[in-house]
Amino acid sequence: HDHALSAVEPKCFGVMRMYFHTGLDDFVLFRSWVPCTPAYYTLTFLAILACGVVSAMLKAIRARMEQAIALAALDGQDDGEEGGWGG
Repeated sequence: HDHALSAVEPKCFGVMRMYFHTGLDDFVLFRSWVPCTPAYYTLTFLAILACGVVSAMLKAIRARMEQAIALAALDGQDDGEEGGWGG
């Protein structure tokens, strides 16, 4: 048994509470993702924040693409072409 390794690596035993929580011993998404130090908790917060920003950006891109497709379909119908994907 290597005591030097266990002294460097903190042991984290997470729990999953069924209410809002901000402790350093809670699972985030997987049992292996337990932010048990303040630095790891901060990195976890930044990762979750980045995922939220990316999700919002993807939703905005999708809305713009759907709007462009709808406008292109309307322009095609105004020009006398058949609309839709099938021709």
